[in-house]
Amino acid sequence: DASVLEESTDLERLLIRFPEVLKRSREEQAPHKVIQYLTLLASEWNSFYAQGKIIGSKGEAYGLSIAKAFVATMKQGLKVLAIPTPERM
Repeated sequence: DASVLEESTDLERLLIRFPEVLKRSREEQAPHKVIQYLTLLASEWNSFYAQGKIIGSKGEAYGLSIAKAFVATMKQGLKVLAIPTPERM
């Protein structure tokens, strides 16, 4: 589905920007930049996830890779902000 690919491309672009956001946040002493980024990332993830199931889909491997990257990025971003993350929800 083309819309899923467009959504995932947006999500991928956002995931790739994480190191840049961290660097700018540190340089400018502006932790709110990390908060804004994580909020946008969560929104993009919700849009991606709403497009359909991951497990059992044609793009399962890709979807799982994006999911793992999302989780790792969110955990790292929250850790930078000293916000604990639950192991499971």
